[in-house]
This record gives sequence, structure tokens and C-alpha cells, in this order.
Amino acid sequence: MGSSKWTAEFDYFKDKNYNTNDVIWRNPFSHRQSIAVNGGGDKITYYALLSYRKENGSYKSLDHEKFNLRSNISAKISDAFSMDFNLR
Repeated sequence: MGSSKWTAEFDYFKDKNYNTNDVIWRNPFSHRQSIAVNGGGDKITYYALLSYRKENGSYKSLDHEKFNLRSNISAKISDAFSMDFNLR
């Protein structure tokens, strides 16, 4: 009784063809966007960058997403003294 049940279930799969990779594989994709500004004058200069990157891997476990921020400000207080501020 038990063996005929299993035989019927296995017979169902005899003409089926499954490839696990076909179900979970996907084409990798990546993109990146960024914006930067800079400027200033004789006494103060500045620079700022904001970027975003996203990568979809071949499998979902390989996905990656990242934000970056960078900022620099330099100030010349006098001929002998200057100050820099850097943020990353």
C-alpha cells in the first residue's frame, strides 16, 4: 500500500524537468548616481559629494546598496593660520 503511493508520486516527476538555477538566477545589474559641488574664494573653499550605488547580484543574497557622503571645508583665518573640516 505504501509503495504504490510513492511510486505514483515519483512517476509524476518522470516527465518533468526542473532546474533550480532557472528559478533563482537573475541577470546582475548595477547603477550609481552622484552629485558634487565645490567652490569658494580666497578665504574659504568647500567641496561636497553625495553618491548612491545599488547592485543586484546574480542571486538575491548578493544584493548590495550603499550611500556615501563626503564634505571638506577649508578656511584661511590669517597668513599663518588655516582650518580644515573633513567629513566622510
